[in-house]
Amino acid sequence: MRILENELEKMTEQFNQTSDSPKSLDAALSGISKAKRRIKKRRRIMQIVSAAAAILLLFLSLVKISPAFASYVSHVPGMKAIVKLLNGDHGLEDAVDHHGLQKLNLSQTKNGTTVTINSMIADSHQVIFFYTIKQSEKKIQPELKNFDIKNKYKRSVMGATEFNYGLIGKTKKQLTIRQSTFHDRISMSLNEKKLTDPLYLSLTFKMGTWIFKIPYNITKYEKMKISYPLNRTVSLEDQKLTIQSVTVYPTRIAVHITYDPKNTKQITHLDDLQLSDKQGRGWTPPQGFTATGSNENDQTFYLQSNYYAHPRSLYLSLTRARVIDKRDRYLTVDLQKKKLIGNPVADRMTLKSIRTDSEHKSDLILKFAVHIPKIDHRSGYGIFDSTFTDQSGKHYQTRSEGSAALNSSIHEEMLSIPNRHYKEPIKLKIIDYPERVHGNVRMKIK
Repeated sequence: MRILENELEKMTEQFNQTSDSPKSLDAALSGISKAKRRIKKRRRIMQIVSAAAAILLLFLSLVKISPAFASYVSHVPGMKAIVKLLNGDHGLEDAVDHHGLQKLNLSQTKNGTTVTINSMIADSHQVIFFYTIKQSEKKIQPELKNFDIKNKYKRSVMGATEFNYGLIGKTKKQLTIRQSTFHDRISMSLNEKKLTDPLYLSLTFKMGTWIFKIPYNITKYEKMKISYPLNRTVSLEDQKLTIQSVTVYPTRIAVHITYDPKNTKQITHLDDLQLSDKQGRGWTPPQGFTATGSNENDQTFYLQSNYYAHPRSLYLSLTRARVIDKRDRYLTVDLQKKKLIGNPVADRMTLKSIRTDSEHKSDLILKFAVHIPKIDHRSGYGIFDSTFTDQSGKHYQTRSEGSAALNSSIHEEMLSIPNRHYKEPIKLKIIDYPERVHGNVRMKIK
């Protein structure tokens, strides 16, 4: 705790200057549960999003942090913003405890708006920036519209990215009032082969674009990982998957997994993948995106980091995965007749309506009812791929996708597509689905 105290006190003064702290940690956490929204941006690689990361303001939960950590920092003025933005990730809490929170204090002011990159937690695989936006007047909520991180050769090194909407820590009442100060964070996966010192972070809001020169110690970060090559094949109801490797970084654990192309079902998500030690202490997925992949048979899943915990033993376990039969990967939709044609998954999914978007007339909104098992009644996930085809084989990009829980057994999936004249019917590819295979996988990593 003495190490943590020194680290937190270093950050106190800066945050006192840039924000008005909430009256209590409980109030702050309540604000998160009511106001948090995650938006994902697909960049070159596929993202598998979890329920907490749904595009719409849905499936919200309180940030859970360790009692000792919460009790301590709740008494450190100005540090509650960091607590909220750690999002209950115990691996990141450990990083702060071990001097992994690097103070930057980089500020730029444009047209009465100051953006400050307060600090970061980084390794060779990911960098997490904590920033503050302060406006001279209570103007607008600073929606993050675009972002990138480039090397000194002006080439992007950004992979999958997770960011908030500028609503962290605000109660429902506060959201009705325009604020002058915002705290937020953005997490960026990195292309390890293109990293340089420095890196250049760009953030674009409605108020303009801010570009910051970020010091990045390549030599230091390259050494901060622990790798376990495995190449072990296991099965869930005859569906084979190979655990290729486990790599532990300070910000997260990456579990690289491949699926046998000969499987009859496409594995879309691993429900309860986790690492644990001999005493049963576990490391599970963090809030936000849970996996990336170069293709649907090659994925990397992320868990909270145990880099600083140094467990003497480590076991990987898995008992169930979501799947879709490969014969049922596509839904065929007749837009004119507003119906499904030969629906292969009729027992789970029905088309409720097709309408023109009232706000954006150039879009169509397809609304589906998805019948879900009990285990998923608090979850949400993107069912459709980001592209679809018409009968000519031409590919189109979807606009957006969102989920809403109608009740404990039915979710509503809404898909927005361009309002055009297609050669009908169109085909939508299913990339996630509420069916499962089960097993009992447990292997020793160390």
